[in-house]
Order: sequence, then C-alpha cells, then structure tokens
Amino acid sequence: MMDGGFDNPDIGLHQAMLHPDNIVSFFEQYGVEKDFGFFSENTDYAVYYFWRNALEAGYRARVIVGGVNSNLYPNESVTVHDPYGSVRKNNDYFGVSALALRRLWNKHGYIMIYCTELQTNCFGLHQDDILPVADRNPVGLRAAQECLWNKPIAWPIKLYDCDKESEKWNNVDEAGRLSGRNVQPLVTEYCHWKDTQSPSR
Repeated sequence: MMDGGFDNPDIGLHQAMLHPDNIVSFFEQYGVEKDFGFFSENTDYAVYYFWRNALEAGYRARVIVGGVNSNLYPNESVTVHDPYGSVRKNNDYFGVSALALRRLWNKHGYIMIYCTELQTNCFGLHQDDILPVADRNPVGLRAAQECLWNKPIAWPIKLYDCDKESEKWNNVDEAGRLSGRNVQPLVTEYCHWKDTQSPSR
C-alpha cells in the first residue's frame, strides 16, 4: 500500500508521493509482482495516466478499482489533458470519465463490470479470469463488455464554476488512446449553469 501522507511498516503501508511518471518505479522499489490480486487506485486527478503507465509496464491484477469523475457524463470519453496538475478545491476539472477508463482497461484485457451508483468508483476483471479461451480477443472482449456494463445511474449535476481557459480535456478513443486535445465535455460547457436539474440532452 502507498499513500502520500502516511507510513506504517507493520501493515505494509509506505509513504510515497505518487505521480504517473514514478508509479512503476515505486512498484519496483516495493517489490510488487507483475501478477497480483487487487489493484485499487484513488489518485483523483491524473487517473488515466496512472493506469496507462502501470498497465503498459505489464502489471496485471485480477481485480482492479479505479476512481472516475462523477461530474462527467457516462457517454463522454475524456481525461484531463495535463497529467502533472492537481485537484483544485471547488472545481470539477479532474480525473477521467467512466467510458474513457473503460476503454483504457479494455485495451489491456479488462472488462469494466460495475460502477457505483454515483459513478465514483468502477470495478474491473481481467478477461483471462472470466471469459472462455475462444472469446479472449478484441471482438469477444467488446461483446462481453457491452453485455455487462451499464451506464451509471446518476447523471451529473454541475457543482462548481470552472475556467474554460485552463481546463483542457483530451478525448480517449475506442482503443483507449488519447486522440484529441481541448475537447469540451458537458460539465465545462455548462460552467455557469445554476439549475439543480440535469441539462437537457
């Protein structure tokens, strides 16, 4: 376990200030095996980049849990543009949408099987652990994903004002890759929307 503010060797908790460029180094430093049981990430801001770097380095857990930005609509596939920023107080510019994380996980053989009701955490399993051998391919993975994954129940409500000039989002394509810069998700388009109901869509 790694945390930015706490250390407790008795339970295997290490104090480590993580960012996407050093997560693999910390995995190596603390002896994380390439195949292990459970990987839960709660980094809030550069979520897409943490997962991309860890998965591309060959780490594979049987069960994974990733945090997503519940202010982003479930049919939007976006992530923050700058992986080196940080969460700002009272601001909706952080993290990744559930669909973008799902696409990145799919690229590495994971199926997103569930998102919590408020769309804050999503859970995934590796296809090798749940699909027959014949279906362990891109077509089978997509088919299983479409059967298992439902849109989160909650549609987001704009909570805070935002700064369109500084909030830059990237699109994540169906292959899980960054494919466009400065896209504007609805949460940014409705920066000054004050109603308590979801906007028409």
